[in-house]
Amino acid sequence: MAKVVGAKAWCNNEVGYLVWKTDGKIDDCLGFMLTRINLDTGERWLLPAWVAFDTQSNPDWEEQDTSVWPIQKFSWRDLTLRRSRNTLEFRAPFRAKYEIVPVGLRAPGRKPVPPSPTAQPGKYKGTPIPLFVCGEGAETNEIAVTEKFGDVSASFNNGILSTQNLRKQLHTEIGRAPTNRISTSTFNSRATRSGHFSPAMCCRRSRRSSSEPKRNKVRSTSRSTSSPTRN
Repeated sequence: MAKVVGAKAWCNNEVGYLVWKTDGKIDDCLGFMLTRINLDTGERWLLPAWVAFDTQSNPDWEEQDTSVWPIQKFSWRDLTLRRSRNTLEFRAPFRAKYEIVPVGLRAPGRKPVPPSPTAQPGKYKGTPIPLFVCGEGAETNEIAVTEKFGDVSASFNNGILSTQNLRKQLHTEIGRAPTNRISTSTFNSRATRSGHFSPAMCCRRSRRSSSEPKRNKVRSTSRSTSSPTRN
């Protein structure tokens, strides 16, 4: 039986990137179920998915997870590594790795994919497709999810990646655009989207200001008698 091999993971301060391959063809494989494992807490979290099978549809952009809609490629970005999928929460630094498992149609000897607490049956249109484990999975290397690397800090800002996701976070009614609150400096999502970029820029400006030489103040002792006066 073919299996997943060569699974690797990388990340910056907030987005994870995964790649993998198989050592052969997996019959009736429909994709890969991806699970993030928090090595500090032991928590296992199936990555979210929004793209349905071609016999289904997701008109309201309701999230499921990869036990419902598996990833049908050999690489993936974990955009919710630090950010919540449906709130403005931003997670503290932690250590993680990923589990990648091939899933597909029913066949002799295949075990069904266990029910998931983050799947939402009934929130998409179409008949559900039961999935079964169809090969041996693999785990990636460990990654450190942080913006600090010894004496070096590296941060990346993050714009609005998905209007649909932002609508969910703002509890916007279907058919309406997100409110103009995002244009205000006190709007929580602005701080969430910038991640660690804003604190890093503030820190950089602070260091620059403290390192600049101070200038002596020049006090003028002369007066002009020909300058015009203002009413």
